[in-house]
Amino acid sequence: MKSEKPIQILIEQCPHCKRKHTYPLIIQRVTVMGLSGNKEEQKTFTCVFTCPNTGEQFEAQVSLKKAPQENILSIQVESASL
Repeated sequence: MKSEKPIQILIEQCPHCKRKHTYPLIIQRVTVMGLSGNKEEQKTFTCVFTCPNTGEQFEAQVSLKKAPQENILSIQVESASL
């Protein structure tokens, strides 16, 4: 199992305060031998974010690249920067 350095996701307009927020995401991946395929794929996940101004939660779609013999185990959303 691999944990990557956090990647930054920009929410252009928060549904609660209408401002931009950047959230670090920590992705955990695992390599699974025997999975077929030889092309990188784009996978979409629904994540829960918290507005740093109001404390209210909202859902947003996040697209991540996935190697052929790799599964994404978890996505952890960290606190946003204002």
